[in-house]
Amino acid sequence: MKKLILICTIFFATINLYAQSNSEKMGDAAFSMGNYADAIELYDAAAILSKDRTTEIQTKRSKAARCLSLKKKGDSLYASKEYEESKSKYQQLKSLNPSDKSVNDKLARLDKLIAERKSQEAKAEKMAQIENSYYDALKIGIVALKKFCIDYPKSEQVGKAQLLINILEQNQYVSKADETALYNS
Repeated sequence: MKKLILICTIFFATINLYAQSNSEKMGDAAFSMGNYADAIELYDAAAILSKDRTTEIQTKRSKAARCLSLKKKGDSLYASKEYEESKSKYQQLKSLNPSDKSVNDKLARLDKLIAERKSQEAKAEKMAQIENSYYDALKIGIVALKKFCIDYPKSEQVGKAQLLINILEQNQYVSKADETALYNS
């Protein structure tokens, strides 16, 4: 009977050690792949099964929980098109878990989106500058409109500016002809 109890004790202790070790290893694998919610559950199971390594396992669990939080914040910011802030969260996540391949993909995608946004903003700023220059030239007159046409030959406003120049020059010509006719009479 004592042998049976000893065998059962050894058997259950071996199963317990195997389960503890297996849960922690599976948690480590889930963490490495970026499956933080699964890693947390597996670390919880390993902590229950292991009394002597609880602190170490809880540290791993805390790190996985922090990664999960960063991933959720990064995803939420990405969905809100707050790309710079999202990139910051993913960079923090990458520093905690460099083996998470999905983070590198998201960072590359964010870099592309941020570059596209900056390009669009630069184009919009240039368009606004041209528009402002056109309105300033309108206020000044023919000379400023001619300079505008030279400075921005490919802008949408060039056609309008040239038409106005022609109209203004014709009016000046008519005015000068009227002046000359009045002067000669």
